[in-house]
Amino acid sequence: MVDSTTQLKTSITLSNGLVMPTIGLGTYQLSNPDVHVEVMYKAIVESGYRFLDCATMYKNEELVGQAI
Repeated sequence: MVDSTTQLKTSITLSNGLVMPTIGLGTYQLSNPDVHVEVMYKAIVESGYRFLDCATMYKNEELVGQAI
């Protein structure tokens, strides 16, 4: 459990030295463009998400692209 005094890391350093943000948005099972494009856009812009967890197998590349 995280209490109000705990500070969360905003990034981590990977074993290859690259820095990866810890705030990300999963895109699995997004399929309704009328709802999800707006929700993803707001999450990216207003909530500060720094990366999107995407995969070709999700078959929603066009939807994610519209949000970006």
